[in-house]
Amino acid sequence: MKNSSFSGNRLKEERKKLKLTQAEIAEKCGVSGRMWGDYERGISQPKAELFFQFERAGIDVQYVMHGRRGETAAMLSESLSAEEKELLTLFREAA
Repeated sequence: MKNSSFSGNRLKEERKKLKLTQAEIAEKCGVSGRMWGDYERGISQPKAELFFQFERAGIDVQYVMHGRRGETAAMLSESLSAEEKELLTLFREAA
């Protein structure tokens, strides 16, 4: 894990930005609350597949991994029509 750029502190920061408890975000991402706590404390590192769940839950994965805020989502959002934005919102709410 020492070779990884993953940061449990940044993961915790993202969770707090979303105003979710560890239990709430863990449920959204399909892991146990204990495992989530281990991620935030840097005891364990999530498997790569989980980062897709993190992103779906609203976590900026690029920030968690590299300390840089993701710009691609913002740029994509600007290029979407109002109808596409509405569909994306409905899709995210259904997940």
